Amino acid sequence: MLLEMTCLGLLLPVLPSRIAQFVGSGSVAILWYGVATFVFAGCFALGAGLSGSFSDGHGRRCPILVNCIGSTIGHLAAAVSPSILVFLLCRAWCGLFNGNIALAQAYVADLSLPEERARRFGTLGAMQGFGFVLGPILGGYLGLEDLRVPFLAAGLAAVLSGVLAWFLLPESLPEDERRTTGVIVSHPLRPVGELTQVPGFGPMVPALAVFTLAQNIMITSWVPYATDRFGWGPTENGWGLFTFGMTNILAQGLLFPVLSRRLGLHRLCILALLSSAVAFVGFGITHSGRVALLLMVGNMVGLCANLAFQTIASRRTDPASQGAVMGGLQALTNLTLLVAPLFTAPLLYPLSRWTAVDWKAGLPMYFCSGLVILALSTSLRLLLRKS
Repeated sequence: MLLEMTCLGLLLPVLPSRIAQFVGSGSVAILWYGVATFVFAGCFALGAGLSGSFSDGHGRRCPILVNCIGSTIGHLAAAVSPSILVFLLCRAWCGLFNGNIALAQAYVADLSLPEERARRFGTLGAMQGFGFVLGPILGGYLGLEDLRVPFLAAGLAAVLSGVLAWFLLPESLPEDERRTTGVIVSHPLRPVGELTQVPGFGPMVPALAVFTLAQNIMITSWVPYATDRFGWGPTENGWGLFTFGMTNILAQGLLFPVLSRRLGLHRLCILALLSSAVAFVGFGITHSGRVALLLMVGNMVGLCANLAFQTIASRRTDPASQGAVMGGLQALTNLTLLVAPLFTAPLLYPLSRWTAVDWKAGLPMYFCSGLVILALSTSLRLLLRKS
């Protein structure tokens, strides 16, 4: 999981500049960057669903190894791409073979008792946080001299993942527990549809989708929002992302296992959604960058929401469907990431009409808070009944 997230993070600092090498700078580069992001996220959603569902019928080990090989080919090809169209094909290819996050979660679920999954999912979440912190830092330094080097490094990291999986990763799903039907995803939305069939979790899926959409709107709008509202430059934005990454590590690796054990997963979901709604309002009201950093740390409980939903879904799923459910959760995240930019631009546009100290300039964050409140209101009755 650490290597997988590091591969993703390595490319974040250099991806816009790499695209500009093909199409030039300015508005054209921004347009193509949006296209590249859309293509990768769409194929990521499809690949996660395919990998997870396929693994329920054929075991986890084989698709993990296939994804490592596919990622290696995609990253290395992107490094030597001669044109923007070839580069986009490489990004689409990498998205299709980027399903190991969902497979790792299903693998851990196979080897864990239901009461152990919260702690172990928290460990995986912490590794994702480490990758989010390490990847962009390494990618920024590696790309100083040549923008192709981070893509080569991502390819080598995928090779290392494959080698480790080949020698150290036995099969986790016995043949007698595998799904015998429905192991191939017929369309991209089927994995998400399967989530609604999980007993006791299906009614929560719309709430999770709305909450995830709020998170992705914040992620896609944060840097331009912080630049206009707090007066941050590249250095301050870098420290902001670093703070978010480290808080995520502490929340998922340390806080989540403790709170899930003491409060229960359903009460933790309620508390996490409340914390996130308040934090978004705080981001909207303040025009101080230091206060924003404090709010990031103070919302540590809110960062446990996704893991709580994930663990609830895993506990209510039989072993033969863990891959499909984990793949469906990843597909849901990526589908909301596709939708988020449709909201980002309209929400950021009015910022030019208000000064940085005007409370109305926090419109994007207020909108995200409203989505979280909507998610809480639609799932509160079920969460209270289950808890």
